[in-house]
Amino acid sequence: MSDYPYAELAINVEVPLENTFHYFVPADLRPRLQPGHLVEVAFGPRLAQGIVLRLDTSAPVEDTKPIISLVDPRPVLQPWQLNLAAWLSEKYLAPLNACLRLMLPPGLTRWADFTLALSPAWKGTGRVTDLQRAIIDLVENRGDLRGRQLERALKKAAQASGQKPPAKSKWQSAVNQLVRRDILIKGSLLDPPRIRPQTIRYAELIGGPAAILAAANQLGRANKQADILYYLVHNPDPLPPCEVLITESTYGDRLHPTHVAVEEQLREFLVKRQSQPGRILIPAFSVGRTQNLLWYLGRLLRAGKIAPIDIYVDSPLSNKTTAIVSRHKDLYDPETKAMLDGGHNPFYFEGVHTVTEVEESKALNKLRGGIIISASGMCEGGRILHHLKNGIGNANNT
Repeated sequence: MSDYPYAELAINVEVPLENTFHYFVPADLRPRLQPGHLVEVAFGPRLAQGIVLRLDTSAPVEDTKPIISLVDPRPVLQPWQLNLAAWLSEKYLAPLNACLRLMLPPGLTRWADFTLALSPAWKGTGRVTDLQRAIIDLVENRGDLRGRQLERALKKAAQASGQKPPAKSKWQSAVNQLVRRDILIKGSLLDPPRIRPQTIRYAELIGGPAAILAAANQLGRANKQADILYYLVHNPDPLPPCEVLITESTYGDRLHPTHVAVEEQLREFLVKRQSQPGRILIPAFSVGRTQNLLWYLGRLLRAGKIAPIDIYVDSPLSNKTTAIVSRHKDLYDPETKAMLDGGHNPFYFEGVHTVTEVEESKALNKLRGGIIISASGMCEGGRILHHLKNGIGNANNT
């Protein structure tokens, strides 16, 4: 028998969840339960699926609910898939349960629903609203109903009478009122698995590490496709075989300038621009582009190729992303690692200011110089719109 009485789960529900939860492993499941298993558990007032991340000898809380059953006798996720989902969640600030759902075999996901039945205690008396009466009649005439069935029936009845169907929140509130009055009995269940034949496309790294890294560099500037290739080439776990690897990349059909060329273009622009008054406004994506800009600006300043200048990173998401990138120094390329060894931080150096509060952002409009890096990169939202609105009319600003 396993010595692990607890399991840490990610709950597979529609709502994005960052947290994981510990459940008690019944004695009959301990010899069989492994990381990657899909299990059925009680989550709040309803049933849900949970993905076993790891087994544990203890739980952080005293009272834990038991695992009800295994959905499949074999683990549905492999260790490399669990690791990849965790990496995607941390790298791209995505909910862990959503990343894990991407890895699940098609048809295994089961969403929660509820059932309704008439209570034997109800004698047909008492005042009810028109909507409550309609719900009671449907359950009485059709027998036990599930939530989705009731929603469709109410919508069909409303359309037949030329009325607007009740909002979901409204009829659910009416159901809960009837349950509290002991007129209806409400239960919880999971949809049956929707397993059916489906064509699955998957990818395999067919080249050696050198060839793969070269291909990643040809995908253009920093992007998710290249990040995934970098992750997979360093992952020792094998992937299923495939004949063709197809990937998409924005602007991947052209040769991009080298880092040296980009740095020189930026230097020429700043040298020319620093001789004039006014602010420099740079729209930049929070993930990737902002960090690249700071990397180049830091190199230019340390080399004395541009005059000292204040740099304001005005985006809460950009600042959070930069903090995450700065924590994972083991993933830096050799050039950036050498920079760190020399005592230079690529993102936080003299002249860099992180702006988070709204009032601090507004105060930047009073500046007569400096660089403001703000999101979004396409100028479709974010604080960059505020800076453009207040600065674009000044011919001294760029």
